[in-house]
Amino acid sequence: DYTLLYNYYYMRRQYAAARALFDSTGNWLRTAIGGAGGRVVFCNLGCEAGASGLAFADSVRSIPGLDLTYVDIYPAEEMGKTAASFFGTAAYRHIHTVSRPRLQAVPSGFWSAHSVLPELVVFNLSNLFDRISPRVAQDLALQINQLVHARPLNHYLVVYRNDSNYPSPHSYTAFCNHLTRQLQPLSEKMPFEGKFYYQSENNQTPLSDRFFYEVRSNK
Repeated sequence: DYTLLYNYYYMRRQYAAARALFDSTGNWLRTAIGGAGGRVVFCNLGCEAGASGLAFADSVRSIPGLDLTYVDIYPAEEMGKTAASFFGTAAYRHIHTVSRPRLQAVPSGFWSAHSVLPELVVFNLSNLFDRISPRVAQDLALQINQLVHARPLNHYLVVYRNDSNYPSPHSYTAFCNHLTRQLQPLSEKMPFEGKFYYQSENNQTPLSDRFFYEVRSNK
């Protein structure tokens, strides 16, 4: 079964990389959550089965007054089912979840409901751009632009993570070129390199690896 193989070989690795990113952000993530009164929408656009969403939820779960909503934009139906099964367990079922095959399929009413008061909206883009064309990346940037411009009171973060050891793919460059200038990198030195660790069950699997990431914000 492809999904079982994917979960065994990749999901643990993706979770470890995402957890390392969110745990090593310093104060900016907690400050952003506090500035939004604990109201957070984590929109996972990454090509994975919910690993980054689970890592985010675990990283911020101790923040007092946290009100987290998870939006899963799944690249394949089986991955969507896998993410839903994890978020249905006791450790995560307190999180309100929305699952759709495309960002455009999320109802406008959802975004309106999450802009009555200022909220932190995180668009997670992990391991995505080597799997989509520059044209699709451009369209995704324009969709995010529409959401940002339509509801400007929210604080938006775009979190890009690449777990490969290769430079950012051309599709990410196309995405950034069409992304609103309101969303700027937190540091002009980004992308940064991070390191993560994960358990090994044999000598062929490394105990540590690196990832590259960039975070953009409108505030």
